[in-house]
Formats: sequence, C-alpha cells, structure tokens
Amino acid sequence: MKQEKVSATIAREPFAEGRLRKKKRLTSEEVWGTVFAVIPLLGLVFFSLAPMVISLISVFFDMRGFSFSNLEWNSFRHFKDLASDGMFWRSIGISLYLTSAQVISLIVALAVSMLLGQRLRGSKLFTVVFFIPYICSTVAISIMWKWMFNTNYGIINDILVGMFGEGARIAWMSDKNWIVPTLLIVMVWNMPGYGITLLNAAINNVNRTYYEAAELDGASKIRMFWSITLPAISPTLFFLLMVGIINGMQTFDIINVFYPSDWVLGGGTDNSAVSTVFYIYDTATRLVNMPFASLMSWVLFLIILVLSVFNFKFSDKWVSYD
Repeated sequence: MKQEKVSATIAREPFAEGRLRKKKRLTSEEVWGTVFAVIPLLGLVFFSLAPMVISLISVFFDMRGFSFSNLEWNSFRHFKDLASDGMFWRSIGISLYLTSAQVISLIVALAVSMLLGQRLRGSKLFTVVFFIPYICSTVAISIMWKWMFNTNYGIINDILVGMFGEGARIAWMSDKNWIVPTLLIVMVWNMPGYGITLLNAAINNVNRTYYEAAELDGASKIRMFWSITLPAISPTLFFLLMVGIINGMQTFDIINVFYPSDWVLGGGTDNSAVSTVFYIYDTATRLVNMPFASLMSWVLFLIILVLSVFNFKFSDKWVSYD
C-alpha cells in the first residue's frame, strides 16, 4: 500500500512541477503586463485627469498669472461674467456654424464613396488621392489656402477676374461676409478623406446577395441605396457624425493660422472668425485669465456633451445595427 502511494506521488511530481513553472511564468507575464498598462494610465492621470480637476477648482478663484499660490475666492464672479459675455456666446454660434462643414464633408464623403463602390477602374488610386488632404499638416494646408485666397495675387481671385472681370475680385479673408465661408471651404476640402476611407470599407462589406435579390425584384438603384446601403452603413455614418460634431466645435488651428489673435479679437474681422476654442486660447494666453478660460472650457464641454447625448437618443430612429 505504501509502495503504491509513493509511486503515485512520483508520478504526479512532474505534472505538479510543470504547473508550478506555468504559474510562475504567468505571474511574470502579469507583472510586465501591469507595468506596461500603468504607463498610459499614469499619462492619463497626470496629463488629463489632474489638469481637469485643477481647472474645475480654479473657476471658483481669482488667479494672478499662472501661479496657484495666490488663489483668492471670487464668490462665483466668473460665472456672472460669463453669463454676460456676449463674445463667448457669439463664439458658440460661430463654432456651430463651422460645424456645418463637418456635415457637408460627410455628405461629400458619402457621395464619393458610393462612386468608388462601383468598383470602377482606378477606384483604389482615387481612394488614396482623396485621403491625402486628411493626413497632411493642417498648418501647411492652411498656409496653402491662405495664399490661394489672397485678395491681390491669390490664384482663386485670378481665376474669377479672368472669367468675370475685375469686379469679381473678393476679399476672402477680410470681408466679414466671406470669412466664415472661406474657412468652410478649407475645412470641406480637408476633411472628407477620413470619411471616404471608412464609408468605402463599410459599403464594400455590405452583403452582395441583398443587391442581387433586390435586382430580381426590380428595385431601382435609388431604392437599393435607401433600403440596403444606407441602413447597412448607418453605424459608420453615426460615428463620423459624432466625431465631426466634436471636432467642429473645437475648431482652432485653421483660424489661428489664417488670422493673428490681436486682429481677430481687435475688430479686424468684426469678430466673425472667433470660434469658442480660439476665444478660450486667447483668454488664457494673451489675457492671462486661466480661471475664466477654464470655465469657458467646461461650458463648451457641457454643450458638446448635450449634443452628443441628443445624437445618441436620436440615433434610434435611423441607425440600424442588424
């Protein structure tokens, strides 16, 4: 009996030793996995969460310069100033106006994707060509368009003058009636590439048997688009719409390249190019009023949050996940 127990113990020892080694190896992997996972978490805490908390606290205080050593309670004065700050609320309207460029870009991306989805010769090349503006530097693109829109020697005015005469010359970047449309043109030219790439992939993934069955039933191309293609790609459209609204409400870089801050806010454009983020940036840097800039940032965050929640609620009526 004892001999059988000893034999059984000896037989189990290699397996037991193997389990211990496996357990030790898994523990080592977990340690390294935790180390690599902690690194981005630390970045999130120190560079995102901590500044958010500090900015939220600062809105209740007055602060001289960028030092937190001289904080003084302000009895909610910044909230009262913001409620009566007409320039801030005007900037919200301008940002919403600029956000329309995202919607136009989405429509353009959908139309181009439908054409590319016909699998015509050279469609892959055109997909790459349309994506190039999206990956280019926004600063470089803005400088290029700034030269093109120049009133005296820009190529766009040269074309207009050549076609319609000298009276067709437009002050694209100084006429308050053309400032925002000029920015919209640049944004619409720059943004569809990302949407074209995603929508083209979504269209190509639609089950082709649906189209074959629709053709047998005598459905037209328009009917197939509304009944098959659009529901199938609606989740991608919803994602692009959400991202577009968020990016549109945070428009800053194009304006910052096109116009100097002191000219935009000094009346040079009749305040027609002051987006919300541009106004926040100017308040924080040129006016050195970090608490007030922080409050405006939180209000902008709440506006974007409300728009996002509204879109999620409304998405039930048109987004299909079947």
